Amino acid sequence: HIEYVEELLLSSKNATLIANDVGEILIPRLLRECEKNFLVQLLRIVLGYRVNQSRRRPEYESILEDHWLARAIERNKSAIGQSIPQDAANIGLELMHEIVRRNAESFSYVYIPTIEDHDQTRFRDRYECQLTYFTRDMLVLLSESETASFVRILIREKHAIFVRLALFLITQKYEACSSMFWSIRWNPLDRIAITHELFQLIDLHAA
Repeated sequence: HIEYVEELLLSSKNATLIANDVGEILIPRLLRECEKNFLVQLLRIVLGYRVNQSRRRPEYESILEDHWLARAIERNKSAIGQSIPQDAANIGLELMHEIVRRNAESFSYVYIPTIEDHDQTRFRDRYECQLTYFTRDMLVLLSESETASFVRILIREKHAIFVRLALFLITQKYEACSSMFWSIRWNPLDRIAITHELFQLIDLHAA
């Protein structure tokens, strides 16, 4: 049935009909019945995207449509975080990597000015923004050792969005992750796109 859901969502004719049910019925049922394997499969579909080629440059939009994705996340994020936070974080990061490989200009700080929740973020419903914040929230829920494992990888990434996530996580779990920041071999001040998260970390922990 999971594959059937994906087929319906990929069909522009039927997507709207099923989008609400995914967040209101399907995900809650799998969470309630502790069907973690099916939940992981469904989440990979629900967080997926389609490419809109009608704009000046390709844009990535939720397969669920941005509005319905926001509602599904709002309704189920807490329970997903209690059930499969590491799986959910991995799915989010895999999708982010996939998009970045397609277009390195994705996840721009113009649309995602801060990794933390902030009034400056004017495009919260934009797919790339929703995916980033969902992934962030799943990473924060992990144990300190699990978070450190992710930070160790993210801090070395070339694309700014992953480094920004790493800096945010270090700020949140400084005691467990700070050594990975102070041992980096490049100058973070050289990367303008990570400035906000960098200054947040320094202001809170190194001032």
